[in-house]
Amino acid sequence: MICHLRGTLWYKAPERVVVDVNGVGYEVQIPLSTYDRLPPEKEEVMLFTVYRMRQDFSVQLYGFALEAERALFVVLSSRIASVGPKIALNILSAMSVERFCEYILSGDIKALTAINGVGKKTAQLMVVELKDKLSELLFNLPKTTTAGQEETTNLQTIPKEAEEAIQALIALGIRPDDARNRVRHIVQQHTGETLDTQTLLRMALSHG
Repeated sequence: MICHLRGTLWYKAPERVVVDVNGVGYEVQIPLSTYDRLPPEKEEVMLFTVYRMRQDFSVQLYGFALEAERALFVVLSSRIASVGPKIALNILSAMSVERFCEYILSGDIKALTAINGVGKKTAQLMVVELKDKLSELLFNLPKTTTAGQEETTNLQTIPKEAEEAIQALIALGIRPDDARNRVRHIVQQHTGETLDTQTLLRMALSHG
């Protein structure tokens, strides 16, 4: 399995890139969200990758600037029956992982069906299958959430549920200080209440 590529960005286009690694050029399909974060051609780049074999036994690499994008792509293309790699890329091209999570947590079918290739049944299936899994998925991501960048955060003075919500927000690419501020603001507003991780994450995404 190829988990990431680090090399020279030899060529880039909105739907694909070529990364030169020690003289070998790897063609990688990408979403628009990753394209927007790419450096200029001939500069170093790192992408989190997914390796897939097609029915005709040809292979394809998919690349992502954020590990949260990679994780969501894997979940969408492997757990949702009507969503394959193409639609998963469409989803990531249409909106940020943060926005997608907000729509899933709020059950916004109308917003989800605005994505190319996503019909009402697929949108409903995604909400049912993912609504209770997003916080766990994002919390379990490694601390390195952006290619080549490590994020850390001090979580010692807040409840466990708030810690998990902050880690999930950071995994979405939100700056650690912004993630902490969002969650702490919610906790302060609801002093005396017990809010689970899922609720905190949904409220923090709406707060942003």
